Amino acid sequence: MLPRALLVIALCSPLLVVAARADDHVPVPGSSLKYPPTVTQDVGGGKLVKMRITGVALRKRLGFSVYAVGSYLDENARAGSAEELLNVEAPKELILTMERDVDGKDMADAFITAIRKNHPGDTFAGEIEKLMGLLKENQAKKGERVLLLSVPNAGLYALHIGHKDVFIPSPAFAKAIWEIFLGKTPVTEEVKRGLVSRL
Repeated sequence: MLPRALLVIALCSPLLVVAARADDHVPVPGSSLKYPPTVTQDVGGGKLVKMRITGVALRKRLGFSVYAVGSYLDENARAGSAEELLNVEAPKELILTMERDVDGKDMADAFITAIRKNHPGDTFAGEIEKLMGLLKENQAKKGERVLLLSVPNAGLYALHIGHKDVFIPSPAFAKAIWEIFLGKTPVTEEVKRGLVSRL
C-alpha cells in the first residue's frame, strides 16, 4: 500500500512541477487554468517517476464548467492514441481541478454513472464503495484538486487534496477509471480528444 502522505508531499513540493515557467504551462481550452508540461511523482517505495502531459480538457455539464483535467504518462512509456494510453502498463495520472463547487454526493454519483457506462451491474462494487467514500465525505470546492494515480500491478491511489485519500489495490479498477475519460463511452468525446491532444 502506498504511504498516506505520499502524494500530499509530492503535490506540495517542487518535485511535482519540473518545468515551472508559466509560459511553458499548457492552457485548458475554455478555462483560465494551465497545467505544467511535466510532473515528477512518487509511485511507491520512494520511486520517483517523471511524467509528461498527454493532454488537457474541460468537463462541462448543462453548459457549466465542472472541472479541468490534465493527463500525464511516464515519460519512458509510449502511447499514440486514446486506446494505447488507456491500455499502457505504466504509471499515469489524472489531475482534476474543480471549476465550481460540487457537492460530494453529486460528484460521487457522477463517477458511478460514468463507471457504469462501461461496467454495468455490480462489477467493481467494493472498489466503487471505497472511492465513493473519498468523494462523498467532502464538498469539492472551486480550485480544489482530485488526483488519480494508476500504479501498474498495484492499483489506484485517489487523493482529494486537503481532505483524505484512499488506495484501491485493483489494477483493473484503475483501468476502469481511465475508461471514464478514454474508453468507448467516455464522459464526452471532447474530453477524450483533449486528453490525447499532446501525444
